[in-house]
Amino acid sequence: MGRETSSKIGGVPIPQNLEEADSAFGLLAEEYRALVKIGNELNEKIAKLKEKAKEEAAFHREHIEELHAVLAAYSGAHRRELTDEGRQKFYDTTSGRGGWRLRRTRVEVTGDEQDVVKQLEKEGLDDCIRIKKEVKKTDLLRRLTTPGVSLEIEGVEVVPGGGEVFYIRLTALDVEFTPDVKKLKKSKPKK
Repeated sequence: MGRETSSKIGGVPIPQNLEEADSAFGLLAEEYRALVKIGNELNEKIAKLKEKAKEEAAFHREHIEELHAVLAAYSGAHRRELTDEGRQKFYDTTSGRGGWRLRRTRVEVTGDEQDVVKQLEKEGLDDCIRIKKEVKKTDLLRRLTTPGVSLEIEGVEVVPGGGEVFYIRLTALDVEFTPDVKKLKKSKPKK
């Protein structure tokens, strides 16, 4: 069936037959499930910590709002004396500054942002849409590998392709990956 060998990679023996290979696929699925479980547990812990922090912060936010309100009430009642009969828009204490300024007109997106973007595009207001800038790797690769072009960009490396790479698809989990285990990804649906 193929060349047999008795060596190991790391502490794992290389399968000697299809049954052992199938067993290795099963172990691989278990390891992947363990990684997913760890990730899920981490996300649960993060969610709980965020909720706890939100609850703890609520008291401080409320207290800040109350302190702001009482300082605004005091300052409003004593505005003329605090601002030198209105000659300045603020007053200082040893612990801080209070003052008045006009609010600027602003835009607040109250609906779904993607819906608003679509409406702006429909109205021809493309200049009111911010586009996230990111590297277009395919175009950059084409330029960097064009014959006769000598271009070096710090922080960019052209990684040569070629040669086959062994991939694994765990059927039961619908997951596919290559030796770079950091890039586990859901398989693309079969067409």
